[in-house]
Amino acid sequence: MQLRLLTPEKNIPNEAETINTLFGLGLHKLHLRKPNFGASDYRSYINQIDLLYHTSIIIHGCYELYTELKLGGIHLNSKSRENQKIWREIQNISSTSITTSFHSWQEIEENTFQYGSVFISPLFNSISKAGYLAATPPEGIKTTRKLLNDNQKLCPEIIGLGGIDKNAIPILQRHGYDGAALLGAIWTATDPVAAFKEIMTLM
Repeated sequence: MQLRLLTPEKNIPNEAETINTLFGLGLHKLHLRKPNFGASDYRSYINQIDLLYHTSIIIHGCYELYTELKLGGIHLNSKSRENQKIWREIQNISSTSITTSFHSWQEIEENTFQYGSVFISPLFNSISKAGYLAATPPEGIKTTRKLLNDNQKLCPEIIGLGGIDKNAIPILQRHGYDGAALLGAIWTATDPVAAFKEIMTLM
């Protein structure tokens, strides 16, 4: 099961240095999400990440940088999915390089675009956002996969998100998730690298 990491919305000290270290420890993908960033901000940030890892970065905005910086993919949130202008901008990007977020199993079942992978959330109570509670049953993945298979629809990689920590990893493994996305468990830790290492021991 792969491990992905979302960046904190606001920069924290030594963030890029920490990310380089985590890639070296086995981080699979970095989801670069900075809502207040423009293209120049993203460029500066990405240039702090070792070039070796650029193809493992999935950017959550300024999609023109995907080609310019040879990144690993782009991510569409629910608002972006409804924006036809964005779809025209990314029409030459392979669907396998596009990820998105869903908040119910029904959304995945009704989806018709073949994303490379999808987040499903929130599976557990958020670590970083107070009051953001679990709303999607983790075990729903089995029913959804069966339904898609029965209807001869390809199922994308399903990545669990929302409150993922060392206690959640075994649950996702038991239900057969393709990956887990970390956020609060890493960035709210006193030592993000140590927190990541602990989770890696479970993989």
